[in-house]
Amino acid sequence: MQSSLLSAKQLADRCGWPVGRIRSLIARQAIRHVRIGGSIFLPETAIEEYLAANMVEPKGRRTRPRRRLHREAFQ
Repeated sequence: MQSSLLSAKQLADRCGWPVGRIRSLIARQAIRHVRIGGSIFLPETAIEEYLAANMVEPKGRRTRPRRRLHREAFQ
């Protein structure tokens, strides 16, 4: 699969994120990118890959009932 390469600003414009957030992810090496000469480029699928890799799934239902507070505690 081949995707086109975009600059950080182009990718930020496409996904609606601030360009600073994209650059921060690049600096932390948290997102796929490539340096060509003095410029950095990212695949157009980089945001989707980042989100898929960092998605937190819900744990599900609680196994024990919630503790109820006594009404007197709020008076």
